[in-house]
Amino acid sequence: MRIPVPTIVTVITVVFAALIPTVVGLISWISPENAPLFVEGATELSLSWGARALGLAMAGWMAVLVIRDARGYAIALAANATREVLDVIDLFFRTEDPSAGLFVMLPISSTSLLVALALSMRAIRNATDDSSHAVTVPSA
Repeated sequence: MRIPVPTIVTVITVVFAALIPTVVGLISWISPENAPLFVEGATELSLSWGARALGLAMAGWMAVLVIRDARGYAIALAANATREVLDVIDLFFRTEDPSAGLFVMLPISSTSLLVALALSMRAIRNATDDSSHAVTVPSA
């Protein structure tokens, strides 16, 4: 049984768990020194960071285009939300000054992903609750 999600969950998943990570991942691979949070002399880290972004983007695209179910969305959103929340925490421990845009973008992205995750989990819970209360009629 397919469990649908609200349209806003699909929009958030496409934007914050698929499209943006795809763009950031490709930028990190094509031009590592232009990657967000690039550390001078750490090209290999930038490439790994780009691979991480592309891998999580793949989860987002798979949820939206292939799985199309609240359970798939929840997995992709949980993975992407974890990345974003940890990146927000990382901002507070950086010794160099990150761009002001990251202080705006990361909290917006984190919050959006967490809201979409909560909505996906609610859809799963509601579908599970509905099916557990189903009445079966024995055949005669």
